[in-house]
Amino acid sequence: MTRRMERLESSEWGPPDAELTRQLQAVGEGKLAPSQRRYLRLAQTAFRKSPAIARRIADLAKESECRDIRQMVFFTVKEHGQRFVRILRDIALKRKLDLDVYYSDGSHSTSRRDKIKAQYVANKGAPILVCTPAWATGVDGLQCTDHQHHATLPDTPYEIEQREGRVQRNKQDRPVTIWYWYAVDTIDDRLVNINLAKREQQEALGTTGALDGMDKTIAGHDDEDAVMDRIL
Repeated sequence: MTRRMERLESSEWGPPDAELTRQLQAVGEGKLAPSQRRYLRLAQTAFRKSPAIARRIADLAKESECRDIRQMVFFTVKEHGQRFVRILRDIALKRKLDLDVYYSDGSHSTSRRDKIKAQYVANKGAPILVCTPAWATGVDGLQCTDHQHHATLPDTPYEIEQREGRVQRNKQDRPVTIWYWYAVDTIDDRLVNINLAKREQQEALGTTGALDGMDKTIAGHDDEDAVMDRIL
């Protein structure tokens, strides 16, 4: 497995989501808990990164000549994932790429999710699965994935482990690259430096639990929201 931290400059961002902008205005009024602020900021940066990420994903498909390459993309907000599907399909149409794009979120039944997964796995072209974190737990059989993309960055080391675990499995017969797309000078920057660095330190120690709680100790708090409020 290879991890790639891909930097996106502000010149590559699209416009912000108007509804999220309205909700984020409440941050300055002290009406939101730190966890809510974190969620909204992550969602906003993911929304703005979407067009740039879609172009890069289409580039990867084109490089393989749209043959036997599977990619999955994580968004937290389902409406943003659905919008991303439309962006990808528009790019495919303009570039004349043969891309099959699937979408699924937590509102889908187990049987519907299994059907989408079966189509994705069986597809020998260039299928792309856009999903929410509902696919980060309890979904096996995705080790055929070549590229896993994080549009909305995971905000805890545990979530990193769960998402990566979908594609890093036993009987994996092909290399997988995991892409963390981050917008500079935003909450993304800080999460890359805190959580992904921590995850790699844990792996270097040979255990995913060796450094649990270290961020809280350093910050001088035991409460997760208080820690993230101090950091972010």
